[in-house]
Amino acid sequence: MKQLLRRLTGMKPAAGAEWPLTVIDERGNLRPPTVPDGTVLYAVGDIHGELDSLQRVLGRIRTDIAASPLKHVSTVFLGDYVDRGLASRSVIDAIIAEPGIGYKIALRGNHEEMLLRALDDAACMRNWCQAGGIATIASYGIDVADLMIGRGHDAARAALLDAMPDSHLAWLRALPSRYESGDYFFCHAGIDPDRPLDDQREGDLLWIRRKFIRDRRSFAKIIVHGHSPVERIEVRHNRINVDTGAFCTGNLGCIRLDAAGLRYV
Repeated sequence: MKQLLRRLTGMKPAAGAEWPLTVIDERGNLRPPTVPDGTVLYAVGDIHGELDSLQRVLGRIRTDIAASPLKHVSTVFLGDYVDRGLASRSVIDAIIAEPGIGYKIALRGNHEEMLLRALDDAACMRNWCQAGGIATIASYGIDVADLMIGRGHDAARAALLDAMPDSHLAWLRALPSRYESGDYFFCHAGIDPDRPLDDQREGDLLWIRRKFIRDRRSFAKIIVHGHSPVERIEVRHNRINVDTGAFCTGNLGCIRLDAAGLRYV
């Protein structure tokens, strides 16, 4: 696992230690983050085609909601639903259809961005396949034998456009890149720490890694993100990383945020 994380991120895996969460207010003072009264937020990390892991997490969220019902419940998916794992199509179906987890917010990840680029521009198809897209194509019932030996990209792109339900394509195109609630800012990869939260570039929200992860400053909100897999959910004073590498461990990260703070689900 550690070697795989280093290969994917170029970084040493984090130990998962927890730090007290703090945000910086308009006067420059540090304080604990808050959420609106009566609100519960769940955040789910990178799924990458792992349907069984997703279903286990959805079950735990439903159980948690039933144990303490509140009016304002939201579940935020942090992106990267597709690629690498074997069930990307079924993962999208499950998220779209799931009725029992409150208001659903599905954010765009860099792998959804690569998928859409490949569908819109044939020149991007090869790069997406090399990043795990072959598994997504196969999940739509398309023969990927030629792709496995580095050819047939144009034919596979045409086949995927034909096989993908219109509802999936519309859902993918509509995915936002950010969501905010209370003192929490949700995105796939992170933020550019040198830019205000209301002036973030979409490319950074989907792709940034080292500059963000290595920054030790407190922000106006806690950044809840995925994209950079770690062995355990990683809590720092300025951010929470929920990507626990589900595609290779089966462990899909999920947290609950409410007035009491943070809890693992």
